Amino acid sequence: MPQLEYFQNGVLLTGASGFLGGHLARALRGATSSRTAEADVRNKSALQELAAVWPADVVLHLASKGTVIAPLDAIPEMLDVAVDGLVHLLACFAPRMLVLPSSCAVYGDTGLSPVLPSAPTSPLSVYGLSKVISELVLCQWAATTGNTGIVLRLGNLIGPSGRGLISYLVNHGLRYPEGSPPAEMRCEGQLVRDYVPIAYVVRVFQALLRENWQPGQTYLFNVGTGKPRTNGQVAVAVQHALSERGVVLNVHYSQQPEKGEARLAVMNTRETDERLALTPPTDGEIDDAIRDAVLFHLESAKLARAVPAAT
Repeated sequence: MPQLEYFQNGVLLTGASGFLGGHLARALRGATSSRTAEADVRNKSALQELAAVWPADVVLHLASKGTVIAPLDAIPEMLDVAVDGLVHLLACFAPRMLVLPSSCAVYGDTGLSPVLPSAPTSPLSVYGLSKVISELVLCQWAATTGNTGIVLRLGNLIGPSGRGLISYLVNHGLRYPEGSPPAEMRCEGQLVRDYVPIAYVVRVFQALLRENWQPGQTYLFNVGTGKPRTNGQVAVAVQHALSERGVVLNVHYSQQPEKGEARLAVMNTRETDERLALTPPTDGEIDDAIRDAVLFHLESAKLARAVPAAT
């Protein structure tokens, strides 16, 4: 069940038990106390009960379902959470501001030049389309209520406890430490992404909460690094980290991306960093985030093996 966390400064965080939500919740707890509850954002009556005791001024809506490569049977739940969940939150809590993490998937293929937030959306997947719909819902809400919407189009988040490519490669390497069979990857290792450290994304959220925003508007921000990296380059970094621990990770690359998957997805983040007075992540910080993610999954696997089996 998704977790909601309410902070005494009037901030409500949905998806607090997820990857980004967990990191953000820990950062926010340093400033104020909080309470948690288990609730599905699609359950309007449950949200109404919480809204009666949690007067949320700002909602950070991180609860979501689905990935770019989503099977058909996962699409209904993905759309329900993306659209109905957002509408229910807005109706029940009526916040002054809602921050909505979206995705670079709304752009489709960005091409070689990092894309600006003003670029037209052209999603290739239902996942990307669900994010576009959510953005439009938020824009309409802000315009009709006079409140503020903020959309964060996120790159590929990396760091401790993250899922995705790094988690997959580490777990595969641990399962087959001699290197056979190889891990399967796509597009000959040439899928270009904007890998962004989770610590930087948390700083973006913290900066948003410090700013004053014009009511009745929705702001769009890219949250990435603007530094293109291929999935092959990430795989090499994971291979090196695993080899230091005696694990051989071999990779077999297919030629084509999956249906709905962009070949190039890199964002221009200049407007974000200027508006929020942030310094974008360096190449070294991206390398550190990849290594930290590898170490986290290695340690998690070690702890899992140490836990006695249930009898």
